Amino acid sequence: MNELNQNQLNLDNLNPPVPGESEKAFHAYRSYLALGVDRSLAALARQLDCNESLLERWSKQWNWSGRIQAYTQRLAQIQDTATAEAIQDAADKWVRRGEQLKELEWNITLRLLERAAELLQTPDSTRDACLAVDLASRIGRLSSELTKRESEPPPPRNEIPSLFATTLYKIYGAPNPNPSLPPAPTLALGSPTLKTDH
Repeated sequence: MNELNQNQLNLDNLNPPVPGESEKAFHAYRSYLALGVDRSLAALARQLDCNESLLERWSKQWNWSGRIQAYTQRLAQIQDTATAEAIQDAADKWVRRGEQLKELEWNITLRLLERAAELLQTPDSTRDACLAVDLASRIGRLSSELTKRESEPPPPRNEIPSLFATTLYKIYGAPNPNPSLPPAPTLALGSPTLKTDH
């Protein structure tokens, strides 16, 4: 049974015949329901080519109006439930995508920090190392939710704060770029031991 037929069967289960209702009367009821919001017994009589008074008697005897109202309300409930489930599924999907994005950003952060450490081994690559660390810090804080995601653009390459550069030298153990500052404690790469220049 294909999906269309299965859906039709499910809808039929919501609108079964009333016990004691004849097959002809139930067929007339289903035809009346199918006429839509502009339905009328006169229109049904023309469609079925039968006596309108008979349809009126069946309509009262088998409570067509109440059954149609209950059926319509049930369909609305099913539609609301399906809509809510679709919205929740979409929300769950974007939550999963967000987690995947954060994981990717974190991996990029680690790679940038590794690249910065490599660049610091070359004196002419200090600026690039600073940019790599700054970018890694921004991405890492976003991915770890230490910083709210904002549309703030990164600083231009020629506007790296000197204090940030000084701090970078302190962290990675490169020569102090600001002679006015006292010798900074240094951390040897690849070692957790903190060393201080005397």
